[in-house]
Amino acid sequence: MTLVYSNAVLTKITAPGTSDDYDTPAGAGTDRWTGSIDITVRRDPIVEVQGGQALDVVRSTRIEVPYDVGRLIQHGDTLTYDYEGREWDRAVDDVTRAPLTGRVRVELEPA
Repeated sequence: MTLVYSNAVLTKITAPGTSDDYDTPAGAGTDRWTGSIDITVRRDPIVEVQGGQALDVVRSTRIEVPYDVGRLIQHGDTLTYDYEGREWDRAVDDVTRAPLTGRVRVELEPA
């Protein structure tokens, strides 16, 4: 199933890497999926209060992926996609699967 509206292209889903111990950072994981599929990216600013008088503006990014590929996405994966003329690599924070509508909604971690 294709999405009604798309403004980006998903090119890779990468599983999180692992490390032998906690003293060294995890390496890159293995690719769970590679290809080219149309997706919808939505970026919304959210203002968060971070203690006392400080205000931070954090941009919330959500994407919608057709179900056949989106069902492969898991928390902690890294998604690579082309949006607004550049390539983005973002970690997955939350996944909502909706097989009846043929879509998966993915919340990405703040950049």
